[in-house]
Amino acid sequence: MQERGSFSPKSVSWRASDGSLLAALPKPPPPSRGAAPPDGVVSLPLNLVVEILMEAVEAQPTAQVEFGCRVVDVGQDLESDSAWVDVVKDGEEDKPSRIEASYVVGCDGASSSVRASLFGRSFPGYTWDTWLVAVNVRFRDVKAYHAAFSDVNFLIHPTNWCMVAKVGGPGNLFRVTYGEPGSMSKEACAAPERTLERLQAILPGHLSDPAQVEVVSSSPYRVHQRCAPSFRVGRVLLAADAAHLCNPMGGMGLTNGMVDVGGLADCLIGIHRGVAGDDILDKYDTIRRGIFQDVVDGITATNLRRIMQDSSEALGADPFLRACREAAQSPENAAMLANAMRAPAKLKHDFTQYYLSDVQAGPQSHGLDVAHLSSVEKTATALA
Repeated sequence: MQERGSFSPKSVSWRASDGSLLAALPKPPPPSRGAAPPDGVVSLPLNLVVEILMEAVEAQPTAQVEFGCRVVDVGQDLESDSAWVDVVKDGEEDKPSRIEASYVVGCDGASSSVRASLFGRSFPGYTWDTWLVAVNVRFRDVKAYHAAFSDVNFLIHPTNWCMVAKVGGPGNLFRVTYGEPGSMSKEACAAPERTLERLQAILPGHLSDPAQVEVVSSSPYRVHQRCAPSFRVGRVLLAADAAHLCNPMGGMGLTNGMVDVGGLADCLIGIHRGVAGDDILDKYDTIRRGIFQDVVDGITATNLRRIMQDSSEALGADPFLRACREAAQSPENAAMLANAMRAPAKLKHDFTQYYLSDVQAGPQSHGLDVAHLSSVEKTATALA
């Protein structure tokens, strides 16, 4: 990602709609001499991230990627320890083909066919009564932007709330994400004249000048807080957006999905190696679902509500913003802020701790060929 032009933001702030600073995350102290730099955010447009992932997957001898396909049915046979998907290719809807495997993992996004095959329309949670519109822009006066703004900015306002951030990649791209009424049509939200109108309304000062902003793309989408009833039904499993959805404020959607896949890969590798029983997948279901419900859902919903309020009342109403503003003066606020900043670490869980001992584990498990262990583990690691 660094080689492809990623950007690592160093400052995050919350501002009134006129751009004035309300609160900011304190900058971490520099690492001591010889110490590794601390973990941080790395930002790169998703299309470039996908290219990197595709290259990694295609390098694996056991991986195969096919485009223009759609899952039309999912099933399993518990007696023969197998699961399957029926797939049709574009233009060949009358010729479904079946793919069989030991397990099926649905990573097929918010409108997951795999999830629908398991639970129908049941996807507990709610949909926000707003569109989120993600607009990629270029500011012609980048120096003026950095002089007035942080790398990542949240502008607080009941209707003109937004996030403005540099995203990396070629050409100095910035992302402006704002809301539109849920009653509007998607087409109306994406109309070029509406996009320019909204940018002029929400961006402060000279940034709202149409001569200063080049709109590269605009994508409206619905925002949800939802979680599937279960992430496992027999030999069919769910991960990432197929399993759960949250709003993007805080960057926890993609991140938590990647951690899902990493944990599930460890579970399946353990089964393949014979060092884990099939019941480790029940732990995957319970633990990953719990992390979404107990950590991700609440934090992301609070993040979005935080910027939907009146900025004149924000500091009085929001303990987190007060903690950001007063961390240096108040040990209590500093402790609260430190705990909040540990939230990303709460997404992780090490499923290898449930592996069996060498004495308990046998050389093979569930009929899988351990001779192919190396390539299978490399594939799973690449996907994780």
